[in-house]
Amino acid sequence: MLSMTKDSEVEVSSEDEGFTGAWYRAILQENPTKSGRKKLQVRYMTLVDEDASSLLTELVEQRLIRPVPPEDPNPNDGLAFEEGSVVDADLKDGWWTGVVVKKMSDHDKFLVYFDHPPDVMQFEKKQLRTHLDLIGSEWVRPENKELSKSLFRSGTMVEVSCKIDKLEAVWVPALIVKEDDDEQKRLIVKCCDNKSFRFDGGDDAKPNIIAVDLCNVRPKPPPCFVEKYDLLDRVDAYRGLGWRQGLVRRILSEERYIVSFVATKE
Repeated sequence: MLSMTKDSEVEVSSEDEGFTGAWYRAILQENPTKSGRKKLQVRYMTLVDEDASSLLTELVEQRLIRPVPPEDPNPNDGLAFEEGSVVDADLKDGWWTGVVVKKMSDHDKFLVYFDHPPDVMQFEKKQLRTHLDLIGSEWVRPENKELSKSLFRSGTMVEVSCKIDKLEAVWVPALIVKEDDDEQKRLIVKCCDNKSFRFDGGDDAKPNIIAVDLCNVRPKPPPCFVEKYDLLDRVDAYRGLGWRQGLVRRILSEERYIVSFVATKE
């Protein structure tokens, strides 16, 4: 076992619901015991107490404490973050274990899937590190995960049909999180803002993660480049939550149009 002593920097995990797979930096306040049965006091480096007046201190079982993993010797090695790589992501004041499910077109950004709770978020390369497991006295990198080749695999952009009233359904941009485990042909999806496709889990983000039937999901349509539309052309117009079917009723200047929605006539 690698050595840990009082005042050394360590990482602490938790078995509390909602925190599985996360490691938090802390300072060990006492020496470990040989038996490993005694809880040890740690002072977290990023977590604060209830009134936010000081850093959080608590007693933790020794099996949930480990030394700080070594730094990646090749931080610029792109192979470290291939699709399927197990990584730790800098999130919510800790390091959360996930799997890279997609490299973005900007190769310094990645989509990472988390199991607890199910979610997919975008991270920059500098926010990720190679995941290492401490086995005995050795740090071991786990094998890459085999990713699904399904049309609706985790990290895929799609559109989800959502009813806004009895007459009309809109197609809302969404990100596939995972296939549901209930064997009812449903998907767990994360509805996104169409303008920014925000799914980075920022403090002001309020992700809408829902389960939907497969029949209400379609692939994201390809880009459509049309120089201009004519009167009565049938179009999809983005308004409110998503794309709504409409007809071009009036042509304005500067490629602007007045559209009436088919279902509501508004």
